[in-house]
Amino acid sequence: MAEEYIGSNDFWNTVITVTATAAFTGLTVWAALYVARPKRRLLWLERSNVALLRGGSATGAVGVTYGGTPLGKPRLVELVLKNSGKRDIQQSDFASQDDSLAFDFGASIISVLSVKSVPDTGAIPGTRIAGNVLYVHKSLIASKQQLLVSVLVDGDEDDLKCHSAHLLETPIVEARSEADFLPIRQRLGRSLPLLLPIVVAGTSLAIGLIRDLAAVIGNWLGP
Repeated sequence: MAEEYIGSNDFWNTVITVTATAAFTGLTVWAALYVARPKRRLLWLERSNVALLRGGSATGAVGVTYGGTPLGKPRLVELVLKNSGKRDIQQSDFASQDDSLAFDFGASIISVLSVKSVPDTGAIPGTRIAGNVLYVHKSLIASKQQLLVSVLVDGDEDDLKCHSAHLLETPIVEARSEADFLPIRQRLGRSLPLLLPIVVAGTSLAIGLIRDLAAVIGNWLGP
């Protein structure tokens, strides 16, 4: 029986299944690592959008002014940007120069209060205001670098939108949550519960098939 099995269709089907299972398991782990860290990718997120006045607008007793001008519905909005890729984003990657990257705040922008870098040794880009739109000027954005942009607006709350995104070979992606800004090891750790059942199932199948194959070969070789 063993002699008949070796070299038969069932034998080669077993070999192919074991090989394919091992390859699938390896590719699953590799794909998770590759997708989690592309060459270059710019993440952005509206971290906060907070009204500075109770009820969202000024009353007769309480108000906010900026440069002597009263604001009807002042809000503080924080935009976060991160180069989550393996390579730096260079100034030359800004295809439309200082108009390459812009965000629509949905309300009149009064002032950019601050632009900070994490780490603080990173380059700080210039900015330009055009009504509701904030332009982030071309600048080096190093791998893993974050930019924290605090903006004072006047108007009703609205979702922040990417107005223009013209960076060469650099996808600009809205982050789903703060978790997307975590280091790759922490993000993979959170994804492990999703990948683990697939890897375990594939590995278990491969081990079972290898045992069956070893038993067949052992019977064929004899004592």
